[in-house]
Amino acid sequence: MQSCSFNLVRREKSFQAALRTITSLPQNLSHKILLNKPTSRNSYAKYHTNPTLNYKDKNEELTNTFNCHDISLKASWRRGDTYGHRYWAGDILTDYLNISDTTLRQKFWNNIRSKNCGKFLPTILVHFFHISNTEGSLRTSLDHEITRIALSTLESKNLCWEDVQNWAYILSTQHADEMAKRIYESDRQLQEFLIMHVMNSNLSSARSLDMLFSCVWDLILGKRSSRKTSSLLSNKIMQCPRQNECDFLSPGRIKHDGTHQESPATYIDRFTFVDLARRLLRQSRRLWPASMTNVAHMASSYSKILVAKANCNSQSLNSHLSRQLCNILNILMVELSYQATVEPYNQVVHNWNAQKILLKLATEFRPALILSHSSYRAIVQVLAAREMTPNEKDCALRRSPNWPPWIVAKHGMDASFSTDEDSSRVVAGIYRMNEAGYSGGWLDDALRIIGGQDFDGTPTIQQRRILPWPVSDHGKSDEFNPNVWAARIMATRNIQEAWTAFVEFKKRGGKPSQDTYLALFEKLTYQLVVGGRNREYNPIPGDGREVLPIPDNNFSEYYKRNLEPPSIQRLYSEMLQSGQRPAGRCLKFLVRNSRTPDEGFRYLIDGGLSIDILESFRVFSESPHLNNTPKIPKSILVEFLYLICRFVPRAIRDPRQADTREKNSRWIVKKLVSRSSYGISLNQPLRLAAYILSTQRPKTQLPWYILFRALSRENIIVSLDVNDSSRNDILAWKLFRASLADFENCGLQLNARGFSMLCHGIQKYSRAVARTKNENETIDLMEAHLLIKSEFKRLSKSSQYQENFQKLYEPIRGIHLHAYIRCLALAKDYEEIVTTVQWMSNHAKELNEILQQESKGAQVRFRRVFLAIHTCCKGTRFEPHLKALISSVDSWEGWPTDEEVDVYKKKSHLEGHICW
Repeated sequence: MQSCSFNLVRREKSFQAALRTITSLPQNLSHKILLNKPTSRNSYAKYHTNPTLNYKDKNEELTNTFNCHDISLKASWRRGDTYGHRYWAGDILTDYLNISDTTLRQKFWNNIRSKNCGKFLPTILVHFFHISNTEGSLRTSLDHEITRIALSTLESKNLCWEDVQNWAYILSTQHADEMAKRIYESDRQLQEFLIMHVMNSNLSSARSLDMLFSCVWDLILGKRSSRKTSSLLSNKIMQCPRQNECDFLSPGRIKHDGTHQESPATYIDRFTFVDLARRLLRQSRRLWPASMTNVAHMASSYSKILVAKANCNSQSLNSHLSRQLCNILNILMVELSYQATVEPYNQVVHNWNAQKILLKLATEFRPALILSHSSYRAIVQVLAAREMTPNEKDCALRRSPNWPPWIVAKHGMDASFSTDEDSSRVVAGIYRMNEAGYSGGWLDDALRIIGGQDFDGTPTIQQRRILPWPVSDHGKSDEFNPNVWAARIMATRNIQEAWTAFVEFKKRGGKPSQDTYLALFEKLTYQLVVGGRNREYNPIPGDGREVLPIPDNNFSEYYKRNLEPPSIQRLYSEMLQSGQRPAGRCLKFLVRNSRTPDEGFRYLIDGGLSIDILESFRVFSESPHLNNTPKIPKSILVEFLYLICRFVPRAIRDPRQADTREKNSRWIVKKLVSRSSYGISLNQPLRLAAYILSTQRPKTQLPWYILFRALSRENIIVSLDVNDSSRNDILAWKLFRASLADFENCGLQLNARGFSMLCHGIQKYSRAVARTKNENETIDLMEAHLLIKSEFKRLSKSSQYQENFQKLYEPIRGIHLHAYIRCLALAKDYEEIVTTVQWMSNHAKELNEILQQESKGAQVRFRRVFLAIHTCCKGTRFEPHLKALISSVDSWEGWPTDEEVDVYKKKSHLEGHICW
């Protein structure tokens, strides 16, 4: 019996025909096609433009691609051929839509189609696109055969060509957010392949992700499985020109006996669900970390539905169903250990809450679902990134100043504590993993060390860290593993302890890796930072990156000299001599903490930056123009922008007039560096950064935020030709607004962090306009005020499409609200202040949850919001209403007192904020 497997390339004969067709394209075509090797189990031959590729390379790439697909066509990780082939069909749809040229699309489809394309919905849609652009006389017998099979497939699923037209309309836009909106608004039966196609691209707003969550929930719960009988609006559909011909007759919606034919409930197999969940989590980590718990709830509901569909009792699972549920649980548990893109330490609480939901799910079945080694490790990694518990903080404060840092009993109750009671959650998690029968690798040992205990039982200093998952196999741990020793260097309190661990590793014959050097670079850098900083609180060892002072243990001068760590430059030279070149996290840290531009450029050159690019920097810095803007590799773009924006000229008070009152003091320009020794002029680094961003237009927020943050700082100098601080602040806003327009044209939106920068930029601009009394800036100032209000309105929205998941799209904190209120105060927009406080009152529960996730001092920062409101609204007709709103929430501690406001005004004046 002939196999019905989906022959994507129809064996070697058809593949060679495709090869000849593609490699014989005319030279004058604007697009040349290159088939790359598949890089993942889901990827089909990806199409890219490459005008420089010769025919020999094309033939080689195409042949390699065929060999790869011939081997991996039958995916062993799928449960049978049907599931695997359906996913390949989705990849064909993706590849087809990635080709913009209509002619090339036709060539692609003509050389890859087969009769089996009519059996799968994604390829039915590709076929629909194809014949919608093909004259009837040009259709082949294969086209008609695919149409006949597709018609049968659609009818079996109670679908029709109107549904296919709707799919075509959904995917006719280039923007993923618009696709998500169209899927949500569609009244047709939901199809998972459409949702998965949309999530192949990065969404730009949490609102779009919220819509997709609602759609996936509907798929799981079987809602929207039957379509409405109303036809789609003609102006919304990519109409098929010949849809009335016989081969496009829609399957009937009415049974032959005249009764209505109900659509069968949608069923998602577990492979599809896991893929949907993983893609949702990837988008959640970027846009909406709080929604990670939603995926966990989704997995819990789906698992129970899976048990019900199998007609099985949850308290007596059979082995087959238990393995399926364990597979879902363990895959998602690992996915939930990956940190959020923005503020990962603040957002890790959502990782933990989501993992707890899955852990609870595991106990609801009998037998209980079994966690894999990777799941245990994922839980421990999340716990290692969480803030210390009160008990862990108390243990850290009772550590001996000597090494090893055993706990010192301060009273009788301390002496009665056992070692287990002093163990951190990370160490307890490692114990549970060992009890489950899993032996630890080097990553487990590293987690245990930063959790407060070495694997020989001696204590270390617990650290709050996010350790990246290793790319390769975890491997066995041994005393010479540099990753384990990197963890030992991290788990120290001061530079002396860190350096001692590094020296001990080398004495034992170990070869430091880049992570080992990075751990010591961090200690050396934070030692320099802490040395010149006055803190208002005493840091707890290990709860941050602080390096504590070295205790005086009455060591001799000779012994102290032996314990003296090297400088950063000396250690860096040693790393280069050992054959290590800065890359990845190490390069990022060194560049961002370089003391001079030359030092940063040296790190970039050692990390792979070419001299030609440096020369283009030099030319551009002398004559900035869009035509000669240097093209910076994406791998170092962020680091380069961070480097040049750190050394912006700024205005400072003349140190010779330290005793002069501030209003009469003289301000001078402090140029940190005017020209690098590599020939790059840094007189106008902000202009240089803006030019680079406007030409390269990166599709991520971070490069833009580096510029926005620099422009929003106080007393920065945009142009040395302008000797007035107010005019420089106005120039800073003009540059900010122009770059923000480029930012939005890239399809990006500000999150809460970017909103805070926008608020500070508008505050500077408002004060500058008030000082100069320039009426020409009035219109722009009004536009800036409207902009900030519209941005807050967008950011302050919560989930609108899920009844049981009312979460804010953005974690709006006290610093964001405080900056916004001050902008409104400068504009004297009291009505908007009242509206904002009313919104805060309505979302007091969510704001309090966000407040609990923050570090020490968050409560004080949140209180400043009400201090700013009291200061600007006191004596106005809005004061009674605001006072009542603030007093109505118990956790807000009531209306501020006059003493609090006086202290706030003094601190605001010293910090360079608004003088009330």
